[in-house]
Amino acid sequence: MEILPNWRVALCLQFPESELRALESQSIAADTIELPSVRAGFAVNVMVIVGTADASLDGLQLVAVLDQEAGRKVALVHLALPFDPAIVAALHAQDSARIPLIIAGVAPTEPFDWAVVPGTDGSRLVIEYAKPDRDPDALPALPPFRGTVLAWNTGPQHLRHLELACGILVYKPADNSRLYVDQRSRCDHRRLGRNAQELCDAADLGQFDNRWSNLPSSEPYTILSTQRVLDEAGVDPNNPQLPPEPSTDLNADRRQQ
Repeated sequence: MEILPNWRVALCLQFPESELRALESQSIAADTIELPSVRAGFAVNVMVIVGTADASLDGLQLVAVLDQEAGRKVALVHLALPFDPAIVAALHAQDSARIPLIIAGVAPTEPFDWAVVPGTDGSRLVIEYAKPDRDPDALPALPPFRGTVLAWNTGPQHLRHLELACGILVYKPADNSRLYVDQRSRCDHRRLGRNAQELCDAADLGQFDNRWSNLPSSEPYTILSTQRVLDEAGVDPNNPQLPPEPSTDLNADRRQQ
């Protein structure tokens, strides 16, 4: 996207004013480049722009300039532009409906997230937004699954050691099934909700195959995973043998997502 003669935008980072949060002054590094704030309804746009040898720097609000070989230029500029608040509302709604990923040993340190919008010309638009406050143990629904979606650490204790599951489905009639989601797993959670409901629909008709087992409470349960994870672990979904609990032998069933 060309914004000025002989300049095109390669990357644009947008920081809507409504999503900015105050930081303690001591948390800001001494070499940090500070940009002017913007008024409500606007966003700070930080752009990486690439220019030809004839591109002029006049009129640009520069942060830095890097000369390239063959006479080309790369500049970092900032610009205040109006921002549609409906975009932020859509990002918040999308975030609230998403299962947050947990990476072992990595704790989130900033209350922000990013949305990436690829441009048709190879450019990238990246929007930073403040993550909505949420209960870490409360997970959003996974339509079309009509049961309750729960955090992994609230599920059956003797199955929590498993590292190959996307989720554990505990069946109960009348849409009272429970789906415990492992947020550490590499799964498509949209598919997880659909697959769980398909299993519940079959169970409503009394269709249980050999991949179902029973909890100590006698409730039927099955484990959902993905083909890639099962292949990497050497697990045959048609003859599943799960790894034992560290202190207890355990043979359970695994179902391919």
